[in-house]
Amino acid sequence: MNFGLAALMLPVICGISGQTLLSTNESLLTQCGAIMIRSNMLPVASGFTLGPQKDVVTCWHVFEGARDLYHDTNLLFMSGQGVNSLKLKYALPSYDLAVFSANPPISGTPFRAGDFAKLNEGDTIIYMGYDKKQSSTIETSTEIAYAWAGKKFSMTNGGVKIDKVLFVGDVGPGWSGGPVFNTNMEVVAVIIGHGGQNVVTANSIAPILDYEKSHSKTNALPVKQSAPH
Repeated sequence: MNFGLAALMLPVICGISGQTLLSTNESLLTQCGAIMIRSNMLPVASGFTLGPQKDVVTCWHVFEGARDLYHDTNLLFMSGQGVNSLKLKYALPSYDLAVFSANPPISGTPFRAGDFAKLNEGDTIIYMGYDKKQSSTIETSTEIAYAWAGKKFSMTNGGVKIDKVLFVGDVGPGWSGGPVFNTNMEVVAVIIGHGGQNVVTANSIAPILDYEKSHSKTNALPVKQSAPH
C-alpha cells in the first residue's frame, strides 16, 4: 500500500504525526482496501471492515455498477492482508450503503464506528480510499489524507432522510466506499462521490448501526427484503 504525500501531510493533525498514526493503527494497513470484480480482477472502488463480525462496507452503487456494467456481482476485497471473497449480507440502497460478509474471515481489528451527529463543521477528518490513479489492475494503492468537515446537511430519498457531510478533498474514481474518520479514528461516514469540483460527498454511517441494532442473527431478513426503498 502506498500512503505517499498524503501520509506526509498528516503531522499537522492535532499534533499526531503520520508515522505515529500508521504505526499505532495497524488496521489502516489491513482493514481498508479495494473492491474488485472477480471475473476480470478489476479494482473499481474502496471498502473497509466494520464491527465485531468484520463485515466489509462499500457503496450500494458499486454493487449496482458491477452488475449493470460488468454483469458480475461476485466481488473481492483486496487489502494489506490478502484477498477475500464477498457475499452481499444486506443493502441499504436509499443510503447508498452495502454490507458484505467475507470469506475467508478477515483477521485483525476492524474499524470502530463513531457518532456522525457529534461531527461538527470545521472538525478535522481523515479519509481513505483506493486511488485508481496510483494503481493498476494487479497492484492496488490505498491513500490516506485529511480534510476539514464542511457543510453537514440532510436530504430525502424516497421518503428516507439521509445525513451527509461535504469536504474539500482530492479524490477520483475508486474512492467510493472509502471510510471517513473522526480524530478518534472512528468511522463516521462513507465516501459516495463528488458534490462538485474538489468537493467530496460522504453519507453518515448511522444507518448501518441502526440496522445492526434492529436485526439479530436470528431474525435478520433476506437481502432482497432488507433494503429500504
